[in-house]
Amino acid sequence: MKTTFKVFLVLCVVLITAMLCMPLLPDQQVWINGEEIHGITGFGVILCGMIFAVFAGVLAFLFGGLVLAGVGVLLACIAISVFFGLMFALLPMFVPVLAVVGAVMLFQYFRRNRNRVSH
Repeated sequence: MKTTFKVFLVLCVVLITAMLCMPLLPDQQVWINGEEIHGITGFGVILCGMIFAVFAGVLAFLFGGLVLAGVGVLLACIAISVFFGLMFALLPMFVPVLAVVGAVMLFQYFRRNRNRVSH
């Protein structure tokens, strides 16, 4: 069984248990515009309100997480752009060092090829 299905089954069991325990509770009533709504209709209105509140809370957490993930991506992009900016700004300082390293690597490459041909 998938986890989502297990959660759905638990939710159904809780709701069925709540409906079976409803006669043990005092009369369920809701006042809407000064009019009393009681019994199973009042319980249904309360239940729908609670489901709507849970759904709104889940959506708030979801969109909050999406916003935080977007901010994280934005900060990562800013950090990468700052790194590349510093790298390109400091590049002229490293050109002489890179030229020497490149020349050494080039001579080593030629020396290896010459040794391979002679063997």
